[in-house]
Amino acid sequence: MRSTLAGLVLALVIFGHVFAETPKLERSVEPEACVVEPRTIESLQAIVDRPAPDGTDIRVSPRFSPGDGSRAGDVATSQVTVVLYQLAACFNAGDLLRVYALFSDEGLRPALFPEDVELANEATPEPLPEPDRFSEPDVTDVRVQNDGRVTAIVDFDGEDALVTFVWNEELDRYLIDLFDDQIVEES
Repeated sequence: MRSTLAGLVLALVIFGHVFAETPKLERSVEPEACVVEPRTIESLQAIVDRPAPDGTDIRVSPRFSPGDGSRAGDVATSQVTVVLYQLAACFNAGDLLRVYALFSDEGLRPALFPEDVELANEATPEPLPEPDRFSEPDVTDVRVQNDGRVTAIVDFDGEDALVTFVWNEELDRYLIDLFDDQIVEES
């Protein structure tokens, strides 16, 4: 589904549609905890302008299943948890450019449209009202995949998603590469 706020939809469709129907948990993340450097409009425009390597307009990221890979150590687990905490904080701050900064270029490519760049350029961050704020994420089953990516099961609202992360050498941190809320529960 594509809307006029498709850029925000990357973030809010991933999480927001469920939050509207779910009571908030008691511990929301404070907007002031959103401290990641925001993406620039130019970096977003470059993602929109760059054609996919295979000539298509959509990239399909490798998908992993819950339980794939080997258990991650404490350092990787802590690092991906920080990224997800920042994601909740930046949503709560209403800061779209900072939300985008938590995703890899390839993670943004499928959902970022030219009008999203325009909207991001015109947007003024405005914190969400306290009752609408995102809760602290529950991060479990962090695993390292054979290709070096890290996956984690994440629960913001009672529904699990499998989030895939890639390491960014330049930023010296993990970035979200895929947020898959269509995971199959293990039997």
